[in-house]
Amino acid sequence: MENIENIDMQKFNRNWVFFTIIITVIIILSIWGYFSQKNQNLIFENRINKELLIPYSKLISEQNYKVAYQNFTSTNYKKKYSLAKFLEVQDSNYVRYGKVKSFKLVSGVFIKELNSEKQNIFKFTVLYEALNTKKNIILEIIIEDDKIKLNNSYDSFLTISNITPAIY
Repeated sequence: MENIENIDMQKFNRNWVFFTIIITVIIILSIWGYFSQKNQNLIFENRINKELLIPYSKLISEQNYKVAYQNFTSTNYKKKYSLAKFLEVQDSNYVRYGKVKSFKLVSGVFIKELNSEKQNIFKFTVLYEALNTKKNIILEIIIEDDKIKLNNSYDSFLTISNITPAIY
């Protein structure tokens, strides 16, 4: 009788050790994955700021719209919006909102999806800050020829009920 109890206790101990090892490995991998992804997001955020948001907002602020359009918008963007339309809307934005101060990242969460051409599109929220307004907008970016380009922009889902593209 004592042998049977001893064997059952040994099985229980082995199962407990195995279970503990599995749970420990899962926890370690989860923590590693979290910090790895967080680090990748920070690297991408820095790249977006440096390569797109800072120079684009500077050009828009200086009313150098043509260069902003030519250098920082994607091929798809240019198919949707002509330079004439872009210039018209930027002039309208200037009258309505005043001089642009900056575009600042609000969210660190980037939604990644594929467009019809099988290109990765990243979406995130930025604070559009001009002399007369501050508002959240959604930017879609795409990487073309290893350069970050603006693919679309629209008002934040949280501030409007009817989502339509808008040029900022």
